Amino acid sequence: MADSEDHQMNVLASHLAHTYIELARLCRLLPMPITLEEKVYNFTGSIPAVRRAAELALDEPMPEDMQANLFNACTFWLGGLDLFVLLANPEEFHTVRAHSAAGCLIQADIALRDLGIALRNLS
Repeated sequence: MADSEDHQMNVLASHLAHTYIELARLCRLLPMPITLEEKVYNFTGSIPAVRRAAELALDEPMPEDMQANLFNACTFWLGGLDLFVLLANPEEFHTVRAHSAAGCLIQADIALRDLGIALRNLS
């Protein structure tokens, strides 16, 4: 990979980690807490737990918009990870795909921000 591609992958890896950590933090604060491993050693190892959190979103005893934000955060994070895995193959790397991965993570961040605000207001 070229230096610029390596840089983009490092930025995306950092963004994946930060978004996941916030997702795990907010999942612990849900009315029915969901436990996600807080330390990310292997993103792909987190996939089953994040998928499960998305599935449980509709079972959370909270307003529908909060359920939607939890579901969206999980699915956008998973989408960003899927694209990141594709990008790791030098033959599959394309700047537009990297921007797509970043876009997924930004949408996950927005959903988490809104979920966090709503959780604070529930208290």
